[in-house]
Amino acid sequence: MEGKPLSPDNDTTPGLNRFAVWLVLVVALLATGTAWHRVRSDVLDAAQLHFQRMALQLGTAISERMRHYELVLRGGVGMFVASRDVERDEWRRYIANLDLASSSPGIQGVGYAVRTPAPVLPLLEQRVREEGFTDFNVRPPGPRAEYVPIIYLEPFSDRNLRAFGYDMFSEPIRREAMERARDSGLPALSGKVTLVQETDAHKQAGTLLYLPVYRNDATPLNVAERRAALQGYVYAAFRMDNLMHGIFGNRPVELDFAVFDGDSDERAALLFDSSARDGLPPEHEPGELYLRTQHRLDIAGRTWTLRFDTTPAFWSSVDLNKPRLVLLGGLSTSILLVAIAWSLARTRSRALSYAREMTSALRTSATLQRAILESTDYAIISTRVDGAIELVNPAAERMLGYDASELAGRPLPEFFPDSELANRARQLAVDLGEPIEPGFETLVACARRQLHDEHEWNLRQRGGGQLPVLLAVTALRSELGEISGFLGVAQDFTERRRAAQAAHQFTIELEQRVEERTQALAQINLQLEAEIAERRHAEQRLQKAYTDLQVSMRAVQRHAREVAILREMGDLLQTCANLQEIGEVIERFAVRLFEHETGGLYLFKSSRNVLEAIATWGELPAGDAVFAPEACWALRRSKPHIVTAGSRDVSCQHVSTAQSYLCIPLSAQGELIGLLHLRATDTHDELDERMSCCTSAAEVIGLAMANFRLRERLREQSIHDDLTGLFNRRYLENTLDREESRAARAGSTLGILMLDIDHFKQLNDTWGHKAGDLALRAVGRLLSALVRNADIATRYGGEEFVIVLPDAAREACLRRAEEIRQRIAEAAASDPAQNPHPLTVSIGVALFPQHGEHWQAVLLAADQALYQAKKLGRNRVVEASDSSNPAEPHPA
Repeated sequence: MEGKPLSPDNDTTPGLNRFAVWLVLVVALLATGTAWHRVRSDVLDAAQLHFQRMALQLGTAISERMRHYELVLRGGVGMFVASRDVERDEWRRYIANLDLASSSPGIQGVGYAVRTPAPVLPLLEQRVREEGFTDFNVRPPGPRAEYVPIIYLEPFSDRNLRAFGYDMFSEPIRREAMERARDSGLPALSGKVTLVQETDAHKQAGTLLYLPVYRNDATPLNVAERRAALQGYVYAAFRMDNLMHGIFGNRPVELDFAVFDGDSDERAALLFDSSARDGLPPEHEPGELYLRTQHRLDIAGRTWTLRFDTTPAFWSSVDLNKPRLVLLGGLSTSILLVAIAWSLARTRSRALSYAREMTSALRTSATLQRAILESTDYAIISTRVDGAIELVNPAAERMLGYDASELAGRPLPEFFPDSELANRARQLAVDLGEPIEPGFETLVACARRQLHDEHEWNLRQRGGGQLPVLLAVTALRSELGEISGFLGVAQDFTERRRAAQAAHQFTIELEQRVEERTQALAQINLQLEAEIAERRHAEQRLQKAYTDLQVSMRAVQRHAREVAILREMGDLLQTCANLQEIGEVIERFAVRLFEHETGGLYLFKSSRNVLEAIATWGELPAGDAVFAPEACWALRRSKPHIVTAGSRDVSCQHVSTAQSYLCIPLSAQGELIGLLHLRATDTHDELDERMSCCTSAAEVIGLAMANFRLRERLREQSIHDDLTGLFNRRYLENTLDREESRAARAGSTLGILMLDIDHFKQLNDTWGHKAGDLALRAVGRLLSALVRNADIATRYGGEEFVIVLPDAAREACLRRAEEIRQRIAEAAASDPAQNPHPLTVSIGVALFPQHGEHWQAVLLAADQALYQAKKLGRNRVVEASDSSNPAEPHPA
C-alpha cells in the first residue's frame, strides 16, 4: 500500500520553526537585559562607594585641620599661663616661629584680645598709644559695660591692620562664641561673619575660633569662677575661601562641595562653595547621573553642614561604557542567535522539501529518478570501493568535459590535483590521528568513518582547466553495513553556492538535522549558564566591595579613635609643667594608642651626645633606655627608618631584638630634639600600617615640646636678669611671699642682705657704661658662686642686689654678708683682667621677723642699713636695728 504523499498543506514544520526562532529571541533579550541591569547596578554601586569615601576624606581633612588650629591657640594660651604679662614683641616672635604660612596655610591671623572693663578702657588706649600707635582707638565707639578689643594680631600687616582695636564683644555672633568659650574653658567657633579685614573687593565669608585666657593665679572650676578669672582671648580669624584653599591646595577635586554654618544648607548660611554657584544646587538634565550627600562636622562646639555633589570629572573616572558594551554585545549575540535559528529553520525546511521530492521520485519510477539526476546542477559520481567511476550524471559530464562512457572505470583521483590531495591527506592525518595515503583514500577517509565531510576542490577538466567545487562524499553500505561503494556530490560553488548548500544538506539524514537543532538549543543553554555565572561573579564582586567598605570603615573608626587619643594627649601635654609630667602623660596615652606594640620616647640630654628615655611602654629592655645618636639611622638621616623582621634592612645599633621596629625623629621648631621608637611584640608583625599614626604622634609631641620649651624659655626670661644672670625683682617678690609664709609656719628666721656697689655712678661716669656692665656681671658671677643652693641671689635694680637666706640665724647672716663683702673686694684685686676697676660693696642686713612683720618692712630695714653703711664710709656690713636703735655697723 502506497503512503500518503507529503504536501505543504499538512506540514506543521513552518509554525514550529517560527515558534523556535521567537523563543530564542525572547530568551536572548531577557538574558541581555538581565546582564546589562546587573553590570550597570555594579558600576553605580562602585561609584556610590567611591563618592562616599571621597566625601568622608574631605570632611576628615577639614576636621583635622581645625583641630590643628586649636593646638596653635593652646600654644598661645600657654604663653600667658607661663608669663604674667606677654609683650607685643614676644607675641610677634611666637607667631613668627610657628611659620603659619607653611605649617598652617589658610589662617588669616592669630591674635589676642584683652578683656577691659569700661573704667579701665582709657588706660588701655593710653598704654597702646605709648607703644607707638598714636591713633589707636577701640572700635566701634560707644558706652558698654566691658570691651574685648584686639591688641595683638599677627601677621600685623595688610588686611589685618583693619582689625587692630576692634571690639569683638560688641558684635552678637562673635559675642555668642566668646561667651561659650569663656563659660566652658574650651575652644569655641563663631557663626558666619564678615571679618573686619574684608575690603569692598573679593569679599569672603569668615569665622573665628576663640580660646579663653584666665589669670595665671586662678584655677576656675565652674562657670562663675571662669567669668571672674577671664583675662582675654587668644583667637584665630579665617577667610573661608583662603581656609579651604589652604587645606586642599590646587589639587583637582572630582566633587563640588559647599560648607554651611549650622544644620541647614540655606544660602544665607553659606560659608564656602567650590563651584562658585553661591550655594545653589547644580542643575541636571533629565536622565543625567548625579550623586549628592551631606555630612555634619562638630568643630569647637559649632556645627558645619557639608554638601557634596558629583561633577562631570567624577563620572569621567567611572567606567560607564561597561554596561553599554554588555548591552551591545548581548544585542549582537541575540541577533546572531536569531539568525542562526532562522537559518537552521530554513535549512531544515529545505532538507524536508528535498526529502519529499526524493520520496516522491522513488515512489513514481526509476525514470523519474534519472530525470532528476539529469536535471540537477549538482555533479553526482558513483564509484566502486577501489575508486573506479561507475556512474555519473549529466552535470558531472558538463563539469569534467567527458562523456559518461569516457569516465566509466577511470580512477576518481585523476581529476584532482596531486598537491591538493597531498595537503588534504596531511590535514586529515592530524584531524583523525592516523596516517592517510594521498589519493582516493584522501577523498573517502571521512566517509569510511561515517564522518560528514565537505571540502573545496579544484576539478581537472578536459583541456587542462580547473573548476572549483564543493565535494561531499558518502559511503554506500549494504544491509549488513559493509561499504559497497561511494557517492560523491559536487557543486559548482562559484555560481550556485546556495544550491550546493542545499545539495549538501540533502546528503544528511533527518536525524542529523534534529541533532543539530538540539545542539543549537544546548548552545543557548550554555550561554544562559554563562549569564548566570556572570551574575554570581557580579554578586561576588559586590560582596567584595562590601567587605572592602567594612575594612575602610574600620580603618576610619580606628583613625578617628587615634585622632581623639592624640587630641586628648596634646591637650594634656600643653599644660605639663615639666619633663616628668610630659613623660607620664605620653606613657599613659601610648599604651592606648599602641596597644600591641612596645616603645619609648627619647630626648637629647643637654650635652646632645646621648639620648635618654623619658617615657616607655610595653616590655622595652632596660638596656635600650640610653644610647648615642650615632646608633640610630633615623637620627643620622633625619627621617623615619623602618625595619621589617626577617628582611635585609639596615638595623639600628640601639635595637637588639629581631622584631620589626620603627624610628621617627622628633623635631621642635626645626630642631632635632629626640626620637619616637615603636617596636612590634612579635617577630611576624609588621609596622607599615602604624607609620601614619606614629608620625601623627611625633608631630603632636613635637608641637607640645616646642610649646613647653618656649614656655620654659619665656619663664626663664621673665625671672632672670639678662645682664647678670641672677633672678630679677619680680622673682624676688614672689619668692619673699612664699618664704615669709614658710618661715611664719615653721617659726624660723629669714635673712635679707641688700648690697650696693660702692662709687658705681663714678665708675660709670669715668669709664663708661661698658665698665659698669662689666662690674655688674662680675658681682653677679661672684654671688652665684658664693650662695648656697637654698639661698636666692637677685639683682634688685641698678647696682643693688638682694640675697635671701632662708633658715639663717642672725650670726650666720652677718657672717655670710662679711664673707661676700671680702670675697668681692679680693676678687677685684686678684683678677684685674676680669675686674679692671676696684670693686667694693656695702651691705645692709635685716631679719624676719625681728625687723618687720612682713617682708616689705624687712627689705626696707635692710635698705636703711645699707644707707647707714654708705654714710659710715662704704665697704662694710651694717645690721638693721629695731625701731628704737640706729643701724649698727658690723666690724670688718
